[in-house]
Amino acid sequence: ASSSSSSSSSFQQETEAERLLRKARELRAQAEQEEHQIHAELSIKKTQQEAHIDELIDHYLNNNDNDNNHHKNDINDIVQRMKEKKISMSTLEKMVDRLDDRQVIALGMEHVSTQTFERVVRPRDDQEAQRLEDCMERLLEAVQVLDDDFRTAHSQKVTGGVAGADRGSLLYTVSHAEASHWGGGHAAEELRNRWHEKRREREGSFQKRLQDFYEAQRIKKNSNSPPKVKDDHGFLP
Repeated sequence: ASSSSSSSSSFQQETEAERLLRKARELRAQAEQEEHQIHAELSIKKTQQEAHIDELIDHYLNNNDNDNNHHKNDINDIVQRMKEKKISMSTLEKMVDRLDDRQVIALGMEHVSTQTFERVVRPRDDQEAQRLEDCMERLLEAVQVLDDDFRTAHSQKVTGGVAGADRGSLLYTVSHAEASHWGGGHAAEELRNRWHEKRREREGSFQKRLQDFYEAQRIKKNSNSPPKVKDDHGFLP
């Protein structure tokens, strides 16, 4: 009877272990499904955001005529559209980031795919890369015009009585809300610095990956080299 009881207990323990393993597999499968769902939602959200910014870029920068007169008119048109829409600094930053991301793709550089969140490379398109470069410059040129208009509109002549100021100098009366929305009259400078900083970070990241590649090649080469043998005097070659 004791042997039968022991055997029954052992069978129950194995059954309990199998149940726990099954539960663990179910939880793991559920976690993987939830992770996949999160990635899918993030991908959709990111794609929608990029599509929206692309629409804004097309709206403001849809003319790319290289003729000087047409270029001047084009900049004026961009400025007018920005004034009508009261475009914010936040939106301009998103446009700069998106133009830079699209140029990275056009240059055939490694980037993170919106769909898979993996690093990928597309064929190089120099013509598209140059077009995006021109778009960025036209955007910044138009913002500079708005900066100049902003500072002019918010400046006042000092007539005296202001400590530390010379008579006839300009003071800028810019509220915090205006500075936050438009950049306080320095939007073009801040956006250009943002653009250049992204390029510097990308160049630094590329150099780091290149250094890691060379180091891996060096280690591989050394590991494949035949063992060094001492000569008759006990020295390695």
